[in-house]
Amino acid sequence: MPITKIIGSCEITDINWDIIEQIPDRLQKHNGKVESLDLEFSKDRITYFYDNLSEFVSKARELKPLGYGLAFSLKEGKRLSISRGWNLHSQEYLYVSLQGFGTDEPLFDIMNFLNLTVAKVSSEKETKRSAFIAHKFDQLGQSYADRLAHFLKFLGFETSSGRTFAPKSIAEKVKERLEKQGIVFMILSSGEESSWQIQESAIASISKPLFILKEEGTTFESGILSDHEYIPFINPNIETTFIPILEGYQHWALNLIRTWTSNNIDKPQLLPTIYSNPL
Repeated sequence: MPITKIIGSCEITDINWDIIEQIPDRLQKHNGKVESLDLEFSKDRITYFYDNLSEFVSKARELKPLGYGLAFSLKEGKRLSISRGWNLHSQEYLYVSLQGFGTDEPLFDIMNFLNLTVAKVSSEKETKRSAFIAHKFDQLGQSYADRLAHFLKFLGFETSSGRTFAPKSIAEKVKERLEKQGIVFMILSSGEESSWQIQESAIASISKPLFILKEEGTTFESGILSDHEYIPFINPNIETTFIPILEGYQHWALNLIRTWTSNNIDKPQLLPTIYSNPL
């Protein structure tokens, strides 16, 4: 049975722009004639679009972008795509995909021509997503945290909080667990809780993307995080924050990608997430 589409995940490497213009000739080896092009790359928060391969390569050679997409459309519905960028989990990717060729031979030929190798499979530890949920330790706060954790589990997140016992101070326990997590969620709910200001202080000391979920009518007087924006919800419907959380997470990831590419840095900068209304 012929292959309809095949995608190769490649080890991250700088592409050789000097040989990109030879791709149409290379495709002719596999009975593929290029009919149209869709070419783009991003640099310093500006995205450039081209339909002329020579002009695209000339500009890319000058600016050396880290994020780009090249699509070669051929006769009979065939298509070659080469793309490099970052997904919503801040993981860099480099893909080569072929559609309509019926076999994997052209894919490996193009990859070899571009000096690309198949990416190694990342370990579970490297790809794991994690989140810390800060909440009041009363019954209402625990209920909110449990429902948020259940939602995040469906997105592939492992969650932690300062709730479980450890033979140390609350501040030490919270800070230690915070440092191991990728994203922080802070649930502001009604009621008195003495450990809350300790958790808040620990959160403020860690540079992590922060999502604040605030129950309507809750008073939040502390100045440590008072300039952060929040996602509002009405008791008991914390589930209404889930769509804004997805939107805010995407917004953070896109800002991360822009910062990463515009500064040509090797590792992402953890930017604070600000969403919805001011406290």
